[in-house]
Parts: sequence; structure tokens; C-alpha cells
Amino acid sequence: MRRLLRSLFKKKSKEDVFESELCDFCNTSLPRESKFNIFKCKSCNTLNFKAFSIADIQLEEFISYGGSGAVFKSGDKAIKLVYKNDLRALEELHNEYDVFTSLKKVDKHLLPLEAFFENDIYAGLVTPYEKGGTLAQYIATNGPMDFRKGLEIILQVTDAVQCLYKNGFLYPDIKPQNILMSASGDIQLCDYGHVSSLSSLEENKDNISGTADFISPERLTGAKEDCRSSLYSIGLLMHYIFTARKLYNAKSLQETAEKHVKNNAASFMKAELKHLPINFIKLVERLTDKDRNMRLSSFPEFKGLVRKQLTVTPQ
Repeated sequence: MRRLLRSLFKKKSKEDVFESELCDFCNTSLPRESKFNIFKCKSCNTLNFKAFSIADIQLEEFISYGGSGAVFKSGDKAIKLVYKNDLRALEELHNEYDVFTSLKKVDKHLLPLEAFFENDIYAGLVTPYEKGGTLAQYIATNGPMDFRKGLEIILQVTDAVQCLYKNGFLYPDIKPQNILMSASGDIQLCDYGHVSSLSSLEENKDNISGTADFISPERLTGAKEDCRSSLYSIGLLMHYIFTARKLYNAKSLQETAEKHVKNNAASFMKAELKHLPINFIKLVERLTDKDRNMRLSSFPEFKGLVRKQLTVTPQ
């Protein structure tokens, strides 16, 4: 598949220079230079995207930045692009495609990667376009989730992470920005660029990837990681879903990360989640203990306890 698509995209992309374009928001002249035809206005600091094409792919709308790349809408597809001269971003994109195509069984809550392509300038991935945006955008707009709906979202996230784990991979970057919402409210987990095989975790323990707000203590200290590390991040995601805020409010990403090692996240949950059932609070505490030996030790056990919460929660 990759070889076939490579031949289709040999033609150089048309990334235009808009010398006299004005900002869509304040009508000030935009700078000439851009990345991915995204121009940052020096006057009002807004991002202005000017549509362009790569071979037959028309990039219609800028969706978001993702790592060192950017994501665009093209019809009913989403296109993730990186510059080929950004070797780290290119490596992550290759890893993302290789991980997904190696899966023996794909859970419906994993975002499908439909194709890989490249030309002289870019490499990219083609995926379905989800109209619902990200979980982060949903929470920012709507605030904390309804308890029952939030539990259902958590089960879907866990299904996706567990599928990767069963295939021998650890997903290290559980965060609301990597969870896409469909129009029906279901989710798909995306961005496999930092996914590592379980067998290579020891070799790559000095390569810390993940997001400071949801990262596990083991990833930061170099201790052995397993499903309990993912469950820690899921526990922090549960806190976020039901409070609409991150657990730690620090001045820098470094300070935030350090709090996961210095503090015991579980000790804050009783106060943070006091509006929720006590058995649920205890469940989150069992996920977010700094000592991984005190956490739940399997995805099925965790999902069983979440489903138990659903049975006692009115619809």
C-alpha cells in the first residue's frame, strides 16, 4: 500500500506564497513565511490557513497541530502531514503507520489509518474525519461530563488501549486531545507515534514521551511499565472528564511532571471528586496511586468495576 501511494504523490505540492493576503480576523497583512500554509498574524496572533493541494489531495481546512506535524480536513478524510526534513516527526509518522498495520485485530475505538503517502516535501497519513472534534474540545465547550456518559467514554478508551496492549504495544500518551468524538458520541483513540512495543520498553526507557498532565510516574523515573501505567493515566483522564480540569496546576511542564513523582495523585481524589459516588472515588484512587503495586493490575478487572458503577447509575 505504501509503495503504491508513493508513486501517486511524486508531484510536488503547491504550497502557495500569499504576499498580499490579509488576516481573516484583523485585516492586517500576513507574513510571507509559513509552515503548512498556516500563517500566524503578528498583529492579533491568530492562525490563518490558506488551502493548498498535494497532488490530487485538496487540503481544505486546518484542524490542529499534532506533535511536529499538522492535521487537515480533505472531504470526508483527515490528512496528517509532517515535513520530511523533520527526521523525528518522520520517524514518529512511520512508527504510527507500522504499529497500526501490524495489529492482528483492530478495536473499533482505534482510529483507522487508511494510507501512508509521501513526496519530496511531505509525508502523510490518511484517516477518516471525525466531525465531533476531540474530547478536550468537548469538555472545554460543555464542562464536566454526565457521570454515565463519562463512564461509557472511559470504557471505550480502555478497549482501545487494551487492544494495543494485547498486540504487544503500550500506548503512552493517553490525553483528551488524542481522543476523537464522533457525532454519535463514541470515541476513537488516535496518534500512535509514541507507541512502543512492550519488548522494547527497557531499551527505550531514556526516551520519555507522553503528556505531562497525564504521564505515569514509571515513565518519568524509568521504572518498568505495564498496563498499570496506562491505568494511572486513565485514572487522571477520569478526573479530568468529571471535573473539566487537570489535577496539577503548575507553572511549567517540567514542574507538572515532577508532581507525579513527588505527590501521590490518589490522595487528592476524595476532595477532587467529592460530588461523585464514594465507590467510584475509591476506584479512581486504586488507579492513581503513586505505587503501582497498589493499583489495579488488569484492564478486564478495571472494566468490570466500571460496568458495576454503570449498573447502579440511573439512566
